[in-house]
Amino acid sequence: MASVPHYNLNLLTTFISVSNTEEDLEFIVSFGFNLRRLRQRKGMSMEDLAYKSEMEYSQISRIERGIINTKISTANKLAIALEIPVKELFDFDNNSKTIKC
Repeated sequence: MASVPHYNLNLLTTFISVSNTEEDLEFIVSFGFNLRRLRQRKGMSMEDLAYKSEMEYSQISRIERGIINTKISTANKLAIALEIPVKELFDFDNNSKTIKC
């Protein structure tokens, strides 16, 4: 199992709405880490994913770094671009800070 990088959650709160709890922030970071892992497994660059999902490169980058929260509709666009079921984007264990491989 791959470990999720440790981020300073206090620092992240300056980028993400202060209404998010620490648990929310951990989930957002884990989601981004999983997105990056899945993208890399497909051999895609962020530019490739941005093009296929019709999103901005900078938005993909911010999602992967856990800087922004994303909408379910955006997750669906990403899954379509990656040619995976959307549930695979959420297939991680947030409590143990590990990604299921």
